[in-house]
Amino acid sequence: MESHRRGESGGRQTGSREANNEEGSEEERGEVITLYHRTQPENAEAILREGFKDATGSYDATREWTGVQLFNRPLSVIDIWHLGPTLLRVILRLSEADIEQFEWIEESKPYREWLIPALMINANSTVEMLTEADEFAILNEMCEEIPDELKAEITAHAEEIERQLRAEEGK
Repeated sequence: MESHRRGESGGRQTGSREANNEEGSEEERGEVITLYHRTQPENAEAILREGFKDATGSYDATREWTGVQLFNRPLSVIDIWHLGPTLLRVILRLSEADIEQFEWIEESKPYREWLIPALMINANSTVEMLTEADEFAILNEMCEEIPDELKAEITAHAEEIERQLRAEEGK
């Protein structure tokens, strides 16, 4: 599977941190994007106190990349278990055009992902640590946007998996 960065080839406590920018202009124009970052609890506390710090790693086998990994929806701990159980909501006062060059494109992913420089996030964001109830409410709201036909298909699939698990337990 090929992945690339756009513009390149090939019960927790709740808290928040706001960037020290002038209020308003982007928000007034509706240029606000909500993204999510999952991390370890101690890292979340540090992010709220001091802001994000760039991480460097190999996203693919060809080269190293630096930035902060953000997603357009709160991925479950199961999806990205290695990142940690704590979910942060990052409200960026930027437009899609401002961050499009940092987007990672993988056609098979059901979500969008960015690797944005920490300085850019810290200067243009509000960051909140979400509780499990907050996360559930967000996911519930996202489910309401799913068409009824797809909900029925997902439910049928989940019921089939549950039947298979029960059958396995009975063996």
